[in-house]
Amino acid sequence: MALEIERKWLIDFPLSKDQWVKLIGLISRIIIIKQTYISPKNKDGKNLRIRKSIVCDNKLKPESTEYIVDHKLYISKLSKKEVVNKISEQEYYDLMTSKCQDHGVINKIRFEFKYEDQLFELDYFLNKELSGLVILELELDSEEQKVNLPEFLTIKKEVTKEAEFSNFELGKTI
Repeated sequence: MALEIERKWLIDFPLSKDQWVKLIGLISRIIIIKQTYISPKNKDGKNLRIRKSIVCDNKLKPESTEYIVDHKLYISKLSKKEVVNKISEQEYYDLMTSKCQDHGVINKIRFEFKYEDQLFELDYFLNKELSGLVILELELDSEEQKVNLPEFLTIKKEVTKEAEFSNFELGKTI
C-alpha cells in the first residue's frame, strides 16, 4: 500500500499557441487513459477503480498498455493510501461488465512533464460531459512540500480539497 500525497489545480482552457509550444517542449510521456469504477465495492466498502492506460512517448508512439485495479483510502484531503494491482487485459474487460451503473467511463489524455524538478500530470478530459476540463496534478513527498507551478499555464484555482473534481465524482457526470 503506497502513500499518495497529491494536489490539483483547474487550468484555464483552451491553451494559447505559446502555452502549447512551451508544454510540448516539456512533455516526457503521454498516456491515454480509460477508467471507471466497478461494483461491488471491495470488502472494506471502498470503490474499486479499473484503468486501461496506453503509455506513449512524447511523440504519441505507443510503448505499452497497462491494466490495473485500485482503490484509495483517504487519510486527509491531500493524502491517501493507494492499493494498485496489475491485471490482465481479459480481467480488465471482465471487470468492465461490473461497471457502476451511476458512473460513466472517463476518457482522458495525460501529459506528463517536468517543471523545476517536479513531475506534473496535465489531464485533458475527452468526454463531452467534461468538455474543456483540464486538471493539473502533482504528487508530493509531504503535505508541506513547496510547489512551483508552471508559469506558462493559467491556473484558475486549486481544487485539491473540492470533491467534485475527484475522478469518482467526475465519473458520475458521464
